[in-house]
Amino acid sequence: MSKRLGLVVLAALCAMAFSAVAASGASAAGNTAFTCVEGAGTFGSSTCSTSEPGTTWKHESFTGNTQLTLSALGNTQLKTKIGLATVTLTATGVECVGCMAENHEEGGVMNVIGEGGKIKYTGVTISVPSCKVVGETVETEPLKLRTFNEGTALRAEVAPATGTTEAVIHLENNGATCALGTTITVTGHADGTGHSTMANFATGENELLVGTQKAELIGEVALSAGLTGGAMHPVALTGV
Repeated sequence: MSKRLGLVVLAALCAMAFSAVAASGASAAGNTAFTCVEGAGTFGSSTCSTSEPGTTWKHESFTGNTQLTLSALGNTQLKTKIGLATVTLTATGVECVGCMAENHEEGGVMNVIGEGGKIKYTGVTISVPSCKVVGETVETEPLKLRTFNEGTALRAEVAPATGTTEAVIHLENNGATCALGTTITVTGHADGTGHSTMANFATGENELLVGTQKAELIGEVALSAGLTGGAMHPVALTGV
């Protein structure tokens, strides 16, 4: 199942990965994470997005800590300003590193939480000719997730597991001295809203920063979760 979102900084794609497992359109009772698996059920495809009674796809709830995997559908692109320069970073690949999530009851309300997962971006290039991304790779710091309901909307908050740094992008010279220096540091936290089969992030002022500047990123990924026998299944968005 693909998830498309507009974020405000490269490291915040982790927020998308985690929030996509949370139940969209959840009731006041909370939200629960599911995957979509084969079996006598009410859905007509492996995305569990269309109800067709008597078909062979069904929801299966996460049980305990559940592994997540992430793969890119097309490029992921970040745009921000550093000093006076407009800078674009583009990644061709993305994956979860140690990404786990679970259904967790808090005060009688079920929500989805996760902690310690990182997002690794590969094939990363930068628009500034004098600079290269070291190893063409960016990896976030360990992050934590908590989902909750805000009115009728499902919300997800993603923040560094410790401290304030979301990610450090390491740069090196590319035939000349890199005009941006040796690192780009991303700080802060990201809040997002889920709707139906979409996981959309619309962060507020000064939630995520590159220096003192906000950034914008658009990406699309396929997200799966493992339940039984080591098999990975598409994540279904639902609410109970």
